[in-house]
Amino acid sequence: MNLTRGYSDEVVRPYPVGTIGNFDGHHLGHHALLKRVVETARSARGTAVVLTFDPHPVKILAPHVDLRFLTSEEEKRARFEQAGIDDVVSLEFTHALLRS
Repeated sequence: MNLTRGYSDEVVRPYPVGTIGNFDGHHLGHHALLKRVVETARSARGTAVVLTFDPHPVKILAPHVDLRFLTSEEEKRARFEQAGIDDVVSLEFTHALLRS
């Protein structure tokens, strides 16, 4: 599994099939969504992609909130890999990103 920090249009992903989210905790809904992404990508000989944000958007939008996570970044990556995800793209969440 590839992990990319930031977006680059130079990276070629054949027929990318993706989802966007934080995926903290990987509950049954997360498993079902990731399974669908992987199955769809495989049936099209494509690339299963997860787009996520770091820091979590709440840390930027509501910094006063005591945000706690169920899983570490390492655990999330391991679960993405177990699910069959090919690429994880992590974008830095900033006010500039919000405006773009």
